[in-house]
Amino acid sequence: MLDAESALIPENKADGRICIGIMRHATLWQMGRKDEAAGAMACLEAYVESDAPHFQHNLLAYQAKLALFDADARVAREWLDGYFVDVVDRIDLVRVFQHFTTARALAVLGRVEESEHLLKALLEFGRGFCRPLDIGEAGALLASLLWACGRREEALEALADALEVLQPYGFFRVVADEGASIEPVLKSLASHIARPDYGGPLARVFVQETLLASHDRAKRFRGVTANLTANDKPVRLSRQQARMLELLASGMSNAEIAEETGLSIPTIKSHTAAAYRKLDVHTAMDAVLKARELGLIG
Repeated sequence: MLDAESALIPENKADGRICIGIMRHATLWQMGRKDEAAGAMACLEAYVESDAPHFQHNLLAYQAKLALFDADARVAREWLDGYFVDVVDRIDLVRVFQHFTTARALAVLGRVEESEHLLKALLEFGRGFCRPLDIGEAGALLASLLWACGRREEALEALADALEVLQPYGFFRVVADEGASIEPVLKSLASHIARPDYGGPLARVFVQETLLASHDRAKRFRGVTANLTANDKPVRLSRQQARMLELLASGMSNAEIAEETGLSIPTIKSHTAAAYRKLDVHTAMDAVLKARELGLIG
């Protein structure tokens, strides 16, 4: 429950409770404490539904954002199909979080021009209202997008501008969270400022700290631009991975597969998770359909 957190909020104001709830979930999620994060999310969902329905769309945006870190195209399509979601020229303060999720969804689906347009609007909004975290997030996303499209110089400039705004505050997480999408841009920028002739404002230690954090993040998620940089190498499943999908296609549960094969459930989950990654899907049904489409299973 949010009761422990609510004690910190004067008169238990809804926005304060929600803020604390999201920070709690984000912290647990970042630490990989999945069960506790799931509990925090369930608590947050219940509170929003009962006491703060005005926050529902922003909560959906937050949940979608988590999936978009891994370039989940299904979630991107669902987000953009939402009746309340649109691409705008003017950024509304109360919908900033939603606009960021829209920009991410557009990038995941390869709608580059629309994503770039919205991110530039978010940058201008952040500058106009002196919101460094918005500038940092928009700049990091824009740099990731430009880099994935081969516009390397523009990407480096966008990232350097964002980091210059964040550096006085010591904020780097908002950039590092982009993980695999921003890591190559950070590597290039780190090499640039390490040159003896660099005379710019960025501190080497700040960029290096951001790079290390992004590298750690990249181990967990493919990054929002993963679908833009995917290669055309053929998908190859191991014998066990293909067998797991065949058994899932027959309607068997993990427990039934374990009984059939003699494998432990953790081993089964490991094989299926590896198959999901290779097929770039997130559910058993999508994995089976794509594997059949590619002729990998019968």
